[in-house]
Amino acid sequence: MIEDFSPTPWSIHQQDSIKDALAKFSESRSNMLPVINGNNEVIGSLSLFDLLLPVQDSAKLNENICRWMEDRLVPLKSDKNHDPVVDKNNFRVILADQNDRAELFNLSSDSSYFWRDHEKLEYELLRQITENVYCGIVTINETGKVVVYNASAQRLLKLKKEDILGKNIKTVRALEDFSKLILDHKGQGRHKLSLGDVTFVINLTPLFRNNLRIGVLAVFHESAKTECVSQELKVTETLLKEINIFIESSYDGLFVTDNQGRVIRVNAAWEKIFSVSRQDVIGQKAKDLVKRGVYGKSAAQEVLDTGKSATVMFENKGRKILATGTPVFNSQGEITTVVVNVRDITQLEDLRCQLEKQQQLTEKYSQEIKEIRRQQQVFPGIICHSKIMVQVMDMVSRVAEVDSTVLITGESGVGKEMIAGLLHKLSPRRNGPMIKINCSAIPQTLLESELFGYERGAFTGASVQGKIGLFELANGGTLMLDEIGETAIELQAKLLRVIQEKEIIKVGGSKSKKIDVRIVAATNRDLKKMIQERTFREDLFYRLNVIRINVPSLRERTEDIVPLSLFFLEKYNKKYNKNKRLSSFLINSLNDYNWPGNIRELENLIENLVILARNDEITVDDLPENYKQPVISDQRIVVNGVMPIKKAIELVELQLIQNARERYGSTRKIANALGINQSTVVRKMAVQRHQ
Repeated sequence: MIEDFSPTPWSIHQQDSIKDALAKFSESRSNMLPVINGNNEVIGSLSLFDLLLPVQDSAKLNENICRWMEDRLVPLKSDKNHDPVVDKNNFRVILADQNDRAELFNLSSDSSYFWRDHEKLEYELLRQITENVYCGIVTINETGKVVVYNASAQRLLKLKKEDILGKNIKTVRALEDFSKLILDHKGQGRHKLSLGDVTFVINLTPLFRNNLRIGVLAVFHESAKTECVSQELKVTETLLKEINIFIESSYDGLFVTDNQGRVIRVNAAWEKIFSVSRQDVIGQKAKDLVKRGVYGKSAAQEVLDTGKSATVMFENKGRKILATGTPVFNSQGEITTVVVNVRDITQLEDLRCQLEKQQQLTEKYSQEIKEIRRQQQVFPGIICHSKIMVQVMDMVSRVAEVDSTVLITGESGVGKEMIAGLLHKLSPRRNGPMIKINCSAIPQTLLESELFGYERGAFTGASVQGKIGLFELANGGTLMLDEIGETAIELQAKLLRVIQEKEIIKVGGSKSKKIDVRIVAATNRDLKKMIQERTFREDLFYRLNVIRINVPSLRERTEDIVPLSLFFLEKYNKKYNKNKRLSSFLINSLNDYNWPGNIRELENLIENLVILARNDEITVDDLPENYKQPVISDQRIVVNGVMPIKKAIELVELQLIQNARERYGSTRKIANALGINQSTVVRKMAVQRHQ
């Protein structure tokens, strides 16, 4: 041992493997390196010559270097009779004296002859050993050039050295598979390669210098030789041990049978799943195990019966089992073994059921939340306090989500156009155009060209450039056909084709064009009656009437009259910079009116009152004359049960007086409306207050 040694960057540590040492030789470009212990003390030396024997067996590359190092160190004498341990990059020589003391110094130029002689000796020894080893050795540099090709390689490959050495391996046709193996596996690993009738075992090792890859070392031999067979058996034994560890460590149960269904292997997981020892099943047939009740179904037997993979599911002692069998074929396509993967999916199945329930619950909550949002949804510009109108709005929000054709029906002035606009705003087409056309406002001779457009020169007076129709303008959006019942029977046939085929032909054109438009039609007419009168096509009606939304008249939604009145009042107060308000008697009067013109009539009346009323409070006196006329109800009085006639007359009188009071306010007007004396009104009102 030599103490007080400062290790070089490539000193070999006593715990290094042969593979580690080879890497340091490659990096240092040295043939001999010192070996040190944990205290940086030199305990020996190692040369490439020492490693020539172990590198022939790839299994020894992970062995420790101590077995192969030289531990006898002697001092350097001037007569050069002893080999030093040399680090040639720094030209340092390690000397040892009789007291095992180390001394380092640089070789002078006068002593350079020593290195040259030493290097020649090492190179010659290396060359002779390489040429005489039993295994073939081929070394390829990073460019693919063959730099080492020993005699055994020449013998095994039957290719002369002069035809290989110095050539790029890719250009040697006989070594095409050899070259491909190196490239495919990046110059590393243990592989088998058949060249002609001979199979070789090849060990590939990458070579490095200063952490840069400089080439690949290939050591190979015939796999059929006795020595090779022995080595292969060792490798196979190691591999089988590793495979056995993998099989026994698997979480899934593994069950293997031969081509007769006889069990040849099970693992520990399989024993645990079925609570059966492997000694009780190995050698038994899979179908017999089913009969014995070991498990419910046999995936292995199904594979043997069908000749293809099979999956079965069954319960075993309250647990859910999933088994998948896979056949293994020989070169003739015959099944040799069946491998069955068995998994206990009880927990997975329970989780799946829980997940399904959770998804159903989530869907239920989602629908409930959607329903609540629908109920609480605010529709801009639309007043819907009445139950019937709330139902209409709910239907609108549902229909808006789909792309079906919609027919909106209702009397004139009920707000069909606003419903159509809301359908568009709530639909997925909300970012597309919303085009509206009143079919009764355009002459029928021009309506077709407005809807479909026309080509240039289509008719006298047509634009030179032609014209795009409303269907094209509404592409990607919604087209509302208001007053659809006013269209000519000839045009109805063309509208039917657009709805069915989703394409149009311009007036004067011959080419059809695809369109993507949602059609919303509206009418205040009875289309079924028109069908009977042969003024409206039945097939078009059914195409339009996929979803029908009937907007109720204002007299059917009396709860909305007051909110609508206040809404219009606020609207026109802002428009005309007024501050009008409605008296309670006026509100009662509006609530009792029949409203044949529906919402449009109510809006026009409120605008009229805001403009013409003299005072800030609008009263019944401000109403136009036609709204002041007493309203005689044609409704019959309904009496439930039986009571004395005198009492029934009294109740009717009280109800009439109360209604007249809310409508007219003064006793004089009440008397005129009821056709009785004013004193009678005062007396009966007093009785009512007393009661």
